[in-house]
Amino acid sequence: MPYRQTPRSVRIRARSRNRILRAARRLLARNGLEGTTMNQIASDANTSIGNLYFYFKNKDALLEAVVMAELASHGRRVDRRLEGIPAGPLGACPGNGVRPRAGVSHLCRVGTTTRLSRATARR
Repeated sequence: MPYRQTPRSVRIRARSRNRILRAARRLLARNGLEGTTMNQIASDANTSIGNLYFYFKNKDALLEAVVMAELASHGRRVDRRLEGIPAGPLGACPGNGVRPRAGVSHLCRVGTTTRLSRATARR
């Protein structure tokens, strides 16, 4: 029987996933990648190890999600800082393919996953 998603279950899953990401970020910052276990993260997030593996198949997938969340957060902060700055001469040229004030948060998604996957595969 397939899992039926409701608005409530979507909210609950998002909260649980975010709680795991926050715990992972805290522990990784304090103990490093090698010094942090999935059991520690589950305990810090007040969830079971099975629930943690429901959201993330392994520590590398969790690390990638933490890094991507941080990059997206930094991109949003930069976008907010750039909001009041005029677009400049390139943004004023019609048909040049440059969107004025496109921001940088979209750049955080481009190519990062591939680089992270290659970097973790070398370990």
